[in-house]
Amino acid sequence: MYAHGGAGGFPIFVLLIFFLLVAIFGGKKGGYTVKNRIKDHLKRSLKYYCPNCHEKKVFTKYYGLLTLILILVTKGAWILTLPFYRKRCPVCKLSEKRAFLRGPGEY
Repeated sequence: MYAHGGAGGFPIFVLLIFFLLVAIFGGKKGGYTVKNRIKDHLKRSLKYYCPNCHEKKVFTKYYGLLTLILILVTKGAWILTLPFYRKRCPVCKLSEKRAFLRGPGEY
């Protein structure tokens, strides 16, 4: 798992972590950064009515510490399961499957 193939090469995971940090925290101040792209995406995303919170919210996927540990233990194979994680309410963590597209009075 080295970039140059030899034992003295630079580990690939160090490069991956570096590029990930640059993607998250890099960019010009006030420019079109990753954070701004995420905000724009959330504004355009579909809002679901959460029956627990009684509000319409944008549901998102959550990756916790256990997900990171499983990715490291399985040497990256767990990344293949990430698209199957369900979207959840940001406040009460209700899954998208139990939420509604329309709230009360919108039918």
